[in-house]
Amino acid sequence: MTVIRDLAIILLAVLNIVLLAVLVIVAFQVWRLIKIVMREFPGLVNKAKEAATTVEGTTSFLGNTVAKPAINALTFSASARQFISVLARGTRSANRQSEAKR
Repeated sequence: MTVIRDLAIILLAVLNIVLLAVLVIVAFQVWRLIKIVMREFPGLVNKAKEAATTVEGTTSFLGNTVAKPAINALTFSASARQFISVLARGTRSANRQSEAKR
């Protein structure tokens, strides 16, 4: 029984040493990654600003050249349709009123 206990203790000790080594390696890799990110951070920020400016310019261009004229055309056509509809109702009701008076 004591032999099994001793073997279990030795196995746990070896596993602890292996896990500690893995933890040290991971910590070192994280430290290197942080150093790289801190060195490259200003460049990344500048590239993000450039991308945001490009997207803003593109949306402004599309809004002014595509969306705004399309909205204006649809507004005009809806207004014209409503105007014609009102005129058509007005002539119908005028015709009905004149027929009712006869």
